[in-house]
Amino acid sequence: MGLAVTVVSERIENIDGLSADAISAKAFAPLPRLLDLVVPHLAPDGRILAFKGRQADREIAEAAVTWDFEIEKDEVDGGTGAVLLVIRNPRRRTSE
Repeated sequence: MGLAVTVVSERIENIDGLSADAISAKAFAPLPRLLDLVVPHLAPDGRILAFKGRQADREIAEAAVTWDFEIEKDEVDGGTGAVLLVIRNPRRRTSE
């Protein structure tokens, strides 16, 4: 496929900004916290691939309180509630 992949085996809080085109996360953190941690490492046109369970809609609503983003939600496995969230253009909301 010609992909250039870098796997970083370190706590995300301990690494410098990556400017990654894509960041994937599974069973990592609730979506609001996940955005706090990964957005600083995302390239301007990058995307976040977040695998979530049955609480995905609740986590999306919670994240939307403090974040603006574009999101696609695809069912991963019928019956389990597992979904893949593809998040683009995440930006923290500013207080007015």
